[in-house]
Amino acid sequence: MTDTLVLPYAERLLDCLCDALADSLGGPVCRCCLRPGAHLVPMDSCYCECGAAGSANGQASVQVTNVYPSSKFPRSGVDEWDDACNTVTWVAELTMTVYRCVHTVDEKGVPPTCDQLDSDARKIASDRFAMINYAVDKLKANLGTHVYLDGTHSSWLGANDAADRLLQAGVTRADGFFLNLLNYRSDAYLEHYGRWISQCIWFGDPSSGSWGGGHAEWCASQYYVDPIYGVVNPNDITTWGASDAWYTANVESQTWVPYPGDAGLKRFVIDTSRNGLGPWTPTAAYPDAQDWCNPPLRGVGARPTADTGNALLDARLWVKIPGESDGECTRGLGPGGTTVDPEWGIVDPTAGYWFPEMALQLAQNAVPPLSTSCH
Repeated sequence: MTDTLVLPYAERLLDCLCDALADSLGGPVCRCCLRPGAHLVPMDSCYCECGAAGSANGQASVQVTNVYPSSKFPRSGVDEWDDACNTVTWVAELTMTVYRCVHTVDEKGVPPTCDQLDSDARKIASDRFAMINYAVDKLKANLGTHVYLDGTHSSWLGANDAADRLLQAGVTRADGFFLNLLNYRSDAYLEHYGRWISQCIWFGDPSSGSWGGGHAEWCASQYYVDPIYGVVNPNDITTWGASDAWYTANVESQTWVPYPGDAGLKRFVIDTSRNGLGPWTPTAAYPDAQDWCNPPLRGVGARPTADTGNALLDARLWVKIPGESDGECTRGLGPGGTTVDPEWGIVDPTAGYWFPEMALQLAQNAVPPLSTSCH
């Protein structure tokens, strides 16, 4: 199995991507590039001039970034054979890139105005939401497909900001949202954060009848400061009662329409693959600590399950493979690929590649502990 054998599939993906972009953007998109591998020369120049015929809305590319054998996926029809253990499933990782045409310095050397830049930024965001909405509808058209959109995590977007973006992305037509993808936030924080997002989605949904319809940004969050309810510290869950009080008073107790309870809220899933010990707090001072990037002394978290004991939490999942590198972490000390990560004493493996030292720590520090039994 080689990069070139994956090309027909990448070619089809590029065609689908360009068709979807053309539909959502209302105009042509340059079918820019198909790369056979990150280490090889592109099959074409991968260059399209913005505004030229066939590229009025930008460029799209698909790159085969990694091909590797895996036994993780079902091999239908082979398990009954004696040599099933020798059957190899190959996995190809494909990266899609989209570029939107925006204003640049004009022919007279005049740079874009602030209004033009703001307009371009809003257009790019609008395009992205249109693409995600398109994807939600296409995926949900397939029977039995569950669709969850990115809700970030409790140390990133405020719950109100996350809910607002999810509403724009079409979460009301999806099954819900996911949290903590590839990150290390603790379950207690994520479940609390997820509940706020779920409540804020209903509160800010114009079709819900809530008095906050169209204004998810009004919701309280982990960054909330209010003279009535108090100040919330995003890193101290014991202060989150102030935001809980806001949701009780303004969402659960509102009289415009009956509050639907958990049964009427969007649900979520959590990536628990590496959050057993929660986030890493660096003990040394770095220009950029990169606490999300191959942090040391972490552990895998709760095992994947749909039996969560939380009405809004559909599942705990291991989305990130424990032991895969987050990238060539440098803590801000130099360029990736050549700079030694001082926390590990080596140049970290490229993102997605196996990091044995980190994998061992994740297993040793698992919460709850990993079983030593093979059964």
